[in-house]
Amino acid sequence: MGAEQLDILTGEGVPSHAIVVGHSCGSSNLDYHLTLLDRGAYLGFDRFGLELLHPDRARTAALIGLLGVGFERQIVLSHDTVWCWRGRAPVIPASALADWQPTHLFRRSSRAARGGRAAGEDRRHAGREPAPLLRDCRDGALLRVPALRR
Repeated sequence: MGAEQLDILTGEGVPSHAIVVGHSCGSSNLDYHLTLLDRGAYLGFDRFGLELLHPDRARTAALIGLLGVGFERQIVLSHDTVWCWRGRAPVIPASALADWQPTHLFRRSSRAARGGRAAGEDRRHAGREPAPLLRDCRDGALLRVPALRR
């Protein structure tokens, strides 16, 4: 679905480097990931700990693979979590969501991803100019895109 989202948004004038395709870690298909990255989009790896939908082991392997081929500047590593759905507590058993907590990414998954890299390599971009997505947000460029003003 990410390619279709990119088609719609870029067709409306949104630059691909201003798009984050969220929940991309729900797939381990590197061809899918590379197609989106090659078009300039960012991938949101934002569902670590939600084993019910896709195992962290597969998410981490995909992340390490993408980092290994040089896409660290186009991956948004974050944590998506839901505390209530439609005004109610989640109906999924708590045991199925044991690791779907905001700290899980930093306690377990980021440590595992760093294990696939050389020591210190994951910090090599610290202090550099922000990626185009962040630069555009900072400069207000996204507000000038007609599709986003509707």
